[in-house]
Amino acid sequence: MSAAPTPSATPAERSAASGLAQRLKDVQAAISGKRHDEAVALAEKTVAEAPRSNEAWNALGVALRASGHPAEATGCYQRALDIAPGDLSAVANLANALKDLQRYAEAVSLHRRVVARQPTSTAWTNLGVALHDGGMLVDALAAFEQAIRIQPENASAQFDRSQVLLRLGRFEEGWAAFEWRWRLPDRPPMPNYPTPRWDGAPLEGTLLAWPEQGFGDAILSVRFLPALRSRVRRVALGCKPELMRLFSGLAGVDELVAIGAAAPAHVAHVPFMSLPGKAMKSFADLPPPAKLHVPPEARARMAPLVAAAGDRLKVGIIWSGSVTFKGNAQRATPLERFLPFAEVPGVQLFSLQKGPRADELAQSGARNYVIDLGRHCNDFADTAAAVEQLDLVLMTDSSVAHLAGSLGRPVWNLLPFMPYWLYLDGRSDTPWYPVDAPVPAEGARCLGRRLRRGAPRPRGTLPPTCPAAALASGSGSACSCSAPPARRWRARPGAPGPASRPRPARPGAPAPPARSTCSRPASRGPSASSARAWAPSRPIPRRGRAACNTGSTARASSAPARSATTIAPCRGSGPA
Repeated sequence: MSAAPTPSATPAERSAASGLAQRLKDVQAAISGKRHDEAVALAEKTVAEAPRSNEAWNALGVALRASGHPAEATGCYQRALDIAPGDLSAVANLANALKDLQRYAEAVSLHRRVVARQPTSTAWTNLGVALHDGGMLVDALAAFEQAIRIQPENASAQFDRSQVLLRLGRFEEGWAAFEWRWRLPDRPPMPNYPTPRWDGAPLEGTLLAWPEQGFGDAILSVRFLPALRSRVRRVALGCKPELMRLFSGLAGVDELVAIGAAAPAHVAHVPFMSLPGKAMKSFADLPPPAKLHVPPEARARMAPLVAAAGDRLKVGIIWSGSVTFKGNAQRATPLERFLPFAEVPGVQLFSLQKGPRADELAQSGARNYVIDLGRHCNDFADTAAAVEQLDLVLMTDSSVAHLAGSLGRPVWNLLPFMPYWLYLDGRSDTPWYPVDAPVPAEGARCLGRRLRRGAPRPRGTLPPTCPAAALASGSGSACSCSAPPARRWRARPGAPGPASRPRPARPGAPAPPARSTCSRPASRGPSASSARAWAPSRPIPRRGRAACNTGSTARASSAPARSATTIAPCRGSGPA
């Protein structure tokens, strides 16, 4: 974000240009430091002082988008282009903001314009992200590979390519490319253990496996430990406190070590999400979910709470994952959009929600008829005991989907337009969690009818090919797959994106309209045939790199290496 004075500029003009350049650097520093409110305030001041500067308007757009307000950012980028129509940085940034708003066709068109005039590795990567998020996987893969040909060390392109490969089931290539996650600019550093990372070769000693992402990824990945156990003498498993009881007695594990405890002596270490790449080249190598431990005392404690529903269909609900996960806004929805399911005769709703969003139930009148199990769940073992006794879990995507799938319980997982890669391309189930337990048929039909009426999304209807639609029409049997009705739910291309983090309202400003994250795909978005990928929210979201002037703000992480003497997970990197 530089503003160079012209050779013929007067001293006053050179001083003004120098001051503008410094203010733009200050904005960029605040953005890089994730001081978003400060960045917006600085950028607004810069625009007020230099309203004819395209760089100032561009910087304000970048600050707004970084603070979670892509809709507000688009107007800033357009102002920059009104002043300087050839500003490719503003074009690329506008495209990224439109992609955030799920206006994929417009975003792709603008990114192609940038690539045509400035075919850099960053430009190709941004085009690939827009194509990927719009469900155009083949084109996205080609864009990422072109970015890599130009700049082989482009970690973002390498990682984004891995997400497409994994979704397409090309696991051997995908897992190899997935290791580039450690070189992403905003990735927390790997613990500085004195031992080498395990390469999968036989070991005469202890292997330390440690958590790097969310709870769901931990539950997903520990299934590979029994197959890998034959290659090593012992396995020590670093474990978050919330999973300690659930992972007790886990197959393939010799020792559980709590986060923060001293790391045991070991000869090599491996992050959880590198385990699949050591054991899986195709679906033929996919082991069943890990057998999790549900303590009898937890079952006994949950039994009377669930039994209060009598013979009603017992449906657990979750409306949000971890609020610290950067992609949570794309998958979460308000509690109120689940409440219409309480109108279904013979259904009793149970809240399994944890974290700050659980307060929505306590503050709602629905607390009088939705039984709150979440407040009785102190860890995942308690949640497992509750899920075991429910007929169905109906939820937005988060760690409990992995938990319920591992327990063999039916899950209707309401996915965003871009779900996690493990939901693959063109499927209404997931082979990662085959579930045999059926939902009681009559209850499933009633819930299906409620789904067709629009809950928990107020607009549109389910596509007729959705299993829940068949149930609602009375055809078919009770759906027993792990996430039947919602695999085709997606945020409508061209519709407003997920609600941004609220900003303080200006005096006299009207309240913003409520936004929806689950609505029917519109015809102007990708067709069902081209966008059937339900392209996922990725473990480490990289939704287009923002640019103030050069088209990229990628920077090497300056975070220090962490201590090698304790078990410490990489935080904030994966979905919970």
